[in-house]
Amino acid sequence: NKEKSCTRHSIKEETLIKAVSKIMKSYIEFNENLYSKVQRIDINKNLKDNQIPILKREKAMTEELLSSLYLDLKEDVISKEEYQLFRKNYIEKLTKLDESIEYRLRKQEYTKEKIDKNKSWIIDINKYKNLSEIDRLSVVMLIDKIFISEDKTIDVRFNHTEELSLLEEMTKTDKPDIKSNIIKKKSVYISRKSKTIPTAMNKSLVSAESEVCCG
Repeated sequence: NKEKSCTRHSIKEETLIKAVSKIMKSYIEFNENLYSKVQRIDINKNLKDNQIPILKREKAMTEELLSSLYLDLKEDVISKEEYQLFRKNYIEKLTKLDESIEYRLRKQEYTKEKIDKNKSWIIDINKYKNLSEIDRLSVVMLIDKIFISEDKTIDVRFNHTEELSLLEEMTKTDKPDIKSNIIKKKSVYISRKSKTIPTAMNKSLVSAESEVCCG
């Protein structure tokens, strides 16, 4: 939008509710399918975030580069200014890597405790499975955001995506205990190339013929 004027992202309420209902149904089916697989797995043994070893390897490489900087300076491979700059960048990168590793470890333990100790699932499958139609509470509990693009493409972003991603990855790596293939349920209608506008779902669904500004 070259003139930076408001563009209408209009969609009928009935159409939106129908689309979101269908997406939520697929999401519940995905959870039910994944839960049945996770029940046959040793949570304590297999619930591991595969990104953590990758981040740790990257951290080790960065630490090695940092430790070699002083030698490069002594051998005039780099200048004093370059040494200070590289050192600063490596330290900042290490800090971010430590934060990412710590965050993923906490998320891993949280997910493990929720599934194993509480003997429950991320969401109440039976509760939402038996809904005849979506209501405001179910939308708030399950959905983080809804995006509507200019071509009326609807993209639903659910809560708990990180936990579910971790659990799904666990079922893929534990092949001996799972004979059936992983069935991925697509839970969004999405056009990645479209410019999308977020809609707050903690208040209400998008109103019919609503107008939002692209900015």
